[in-house]
Formats: sequence, structure tokens, C-alpha cells
Amino acid sequence: MGDAMSRVPGDAAAALERWARAGLVSSEQAGTLAAEAAEHASTGGRRTFQYVLAGTGGVVVIIAASVLAQWVWPRVGDSGRSMVLMVAGFLVHFLGFQVESRDRWRPAGYLLQTSGLLILLGAFMYSERPWPDLSVPALVIGGVCLVLPLLLAYRSVGRDPFMPAVHVALGFAFLAVFLDRATPLSDDGIVWTLDAVLLLVVAGLVLRLRNATGAPDEEWALNAFVAALYAGLVMVMCTASGPLDLESETVWALDLWLAIVAALTLWGRHAAPPALQRERFSQQLALCVAFAIPLAFYTTLEALDASSEVAALPVGSGGGLAMTYGLRLEDRAVLVAGCLALLSAAWYYGVDRGGALGAVAALAATAALLFWLSARFGRRG
Repeated sequence: MGDAMSRVPGDAAAALERWARAGLVSSEQAGTLAAEAAEHASTGGRRTFQYVLAGTGGVVVIIAASVLAQWVWPRVGDSGRSMVLMVAGFLVHFLGFQVESRDRWRPAGYLLQTSGLLILLGAFMYSERPWPDLSVPALVIGGVCLVLPLLLAYRSVGRDPFMPAVHVALGFAFLAVFLDRATPLSDDGIVWTLDAVLLLVVAGLVLRLRNATGAPDEEWALNAFVAALYAGLVMVMCTASGPLDLESETVWALDLWLAIVAALTLWGRHAAPPALQRERFSQQLALCVAFAIPLAFYTTLEALDASSEVAALPVGSGGGLAMTYGLRLEDRAVLVAGCLALLSAAWYYGVDRGGALGAVAALAATAALLFWLSARFGRRG
């Protein structure tokens, strides 16, 4: 049991040892449970390493495509360069498609397919140089941009949980290329069209999620919905800075988007049907807190032109709320994000108002608060 216990996550190992000492489980049962927990932990760790390595490999593939394009550049014209990139993109995507069905190669398959789509997207965008908009080649390329994501999404729905989210996120970029190359719409018209499509996609995914039963083959819908929300971030920025011409006030639209995402995350974690609740919502909420730090600073300093006290107040208050939430639910990710927000507020106010000495005082006060919270949390534990 000792060797297996050494590979079990700390909380599980401590619980098993405590139960064994209390006689709740026999030493044989504890050993069996420890072996299963160790195997599960090692499997999850290997899968994480696979995705990290595959993600790095995907970036290397894109760099390789860029190097290939640079090598081809002096030897062919603009049309030849576009064709070379298109062929490379299709080959990389097809390779990923072929290896996806093998369990060991699945992370690499996902990232190869994604890299291939990104190369294709770059090739289709570059095709504007040799073939002007509304020309026959441009209409063909636009048609491919419109149909390809739909076909790929149809193929991947229910088959795997990852690629539908990629197709939703990149689908808007392909649709933008179609509208630019094959229609006479203006830039503002393209943005409004993408906004309407985004709303339709979100509404469709919401209807799909309402009927979710929690089956593994339904995981794609939740992932696609999250991808659509983050595509909404890009569309909010494009709409606010483009057709609406809000300039520095664009940040208000981003604030609204972040508030909606945070509210949906809290609802998903605490009030959603059991079929939709996920542990990873903790990381999603922590990401919202981290993203709110620069957004709150920009809102107060640029949009409101406020003082450093006003700028530090919402960041510090938000950090305090996140820390309270994290401590109450023992949510480590949200707690760390809240500490980061509180630290950012203290650092900014100290440096802006008091120079180095003020920063030391502000950070010392923050450290004292964190030590006090740590002691209280330890006492409660």
C-alpha cells in the first residue's frame, strides 16, 4: 500500500490513512482504493501532459507553415503562395482527422486539426492579394469558407467534446472571410451580420443544453457554448469599436460581457441542473476574476478618468469578494485569483500615491490581512 499511497493526491491519501486508522476501511480496502486513485491521478496527469505537448506541437506546425511560406515567397506569385498554404492547411487538418480516432493520439489529432484550420484561415485571408473581392476565385474561396466549418461541425458533433468548440470559435472567422470575399457588404455590415449569427448560435446551444441529460456524448454542447461566449468577447470589441464607434468607452461593453459570463458561470455552478454542473466552472470563475483586474483599472482610469483611490477600490473590493467566496467554498482557484486582485489594487495604490514607501505600507497591510485570513481558515479547518 505504501508505494501506491505515495502516488495518490494529498487529500485522498490523507483521507485513506485517516479512515484506515479509524477502522472505517480495512488495510486491504485502503490499498485497493489507493491503487485506483493513483492510477486515476497518473492517467489525468498524462492526459494533461499530452495536451501541453500537443499544443506546443500545434504552434510549431503553424511556425513551420510560415517558414514554408517564406521559402516559397520568392519563387512563386501571390496566387501560388495562397495555394501552397491552402494545400498545407488541408494536409495538416486531414492528418489530425486520421489520428484522432486513436486514443493515444487524440490530443495530437485535435491540435493538428486546429492548426490546419488556422493555416487555411490565413491562406484564405491572404488570397485577397491575388484575387480581388467578388471575382470568381474569391467567390469559390468564400463558398469554401462558408461550407467547410459547417461540414466539419456536423461531423464532430457527438463524436468528440473538443472539436465542436473549435469549429464554433473559428467558424465566425471563416464566416467573416466569406462575407468579405463573396458579398458586397461593408465592414460594419459584416460585423452586424456576425453579431446576428452569434446570437442565433448561442440561442440554439441554449435550447440544446436545456434538454441535456449529462451523457458523455453531450459534452460538446457545453464546450461549444463556452466557445461562443468567448467569441462574443471578440464580437463585442469589434461592434463597439467599429459600427458603434465608442472608442475608449468600448470598455463598458466589455464590462457587460464579463458580467454576463460571470453570472452564467455562477449559475452553472450553483443553480444549473445537475447535468450541466461541472467542476471546471471553478477555473472559469477564477479566469473571470483575473480578467476583471485590468478591465476594472481601464474602466476607472480611462473611461471615468478617476483617481487612484477610485481605481483601486473596485479591484480590491472584487478581490475581497472573490477571496470570501473561495474561502467559504474552499475553492482554491477563485481564492488565488482574489488574492491576485487584492495584491494588484494594493500595489497600484501604494506606488501611485506614496512611491516605494507607500507601496511597502500597502503591501504590508495586504500581507497582514492575508496572514489573518490564513490563520482563521486554519482554525476553521
